[in-house]
Amino acid sequence: MYASLVVLLGYTHTFTRTSQWKNQARYEVGNRLVCGFRQEGEREGELQFVLHYGRTVGAPIRTLFQGLFESFLARRNLTVQRYEPVFCSQDHQLNRAVVRDRVSAGAAFAFCA
Repeated sequence: MYASLVVLLGYTHTFTRTSQWKNQARYEVGNRLVCGFRQEGEREGELQFVLHYGRTVGAPIRTLFQGLFESFLARRNLTVQRYEPVFCSQDHQLNRAVVRDRVSAGAAFAFCA
């Protein structure tokens, strides 16, 4: 799946692949706006991809990259579960694995470390 996503995003003529290494790919669009993704985990029947962006990448480009990424996944017989970043009241970001586990357990809260 990872290799397919790398190639398909490169074929878009919107994003240019600038580098790729083990489980991670980086693209640029426009004036050096960086977008990318990495495969972080793999469990039985599950893959975990994380999208990332350069500091100067605005919402329209982020939305475009995410939309293309998810449209390629939709072509497969997959279920996509999206986990947005979660911050506590002290502005600490909770670990993605904690958020994923709490959501899977049906919990509506998590404790900040």
